[in-house]
Amino acid sequence: MPNRHASTARDQAADVIGRAQEVAERGYDVAKQAFDTTSEHLDDLSRFGRRRPLLAMGVAFLTGFFIAKTFF
Repeated sequence: MPNRHASTARDQAADVIGRAQEVAERGYDVAKQAFDTTSEHLDDLSRFGRRRPLLAMGVAFLTGFFIAKTFF
């Protein structure tokens, strides 16, 4: 009787560990994809700023202005 309970507990623990590992792997994949996408967007933004510096400064100024106006 105790062996059966121990076996059941081990099976349940293995199941929980397996599910936790699957969730962690999915989380890692999602985080890696988000990091790659963010990196690509930052590269695009950097390229935009180098090609059109005055427009980039104007956009940054207007963005800061509207954020300041919203919160202050």
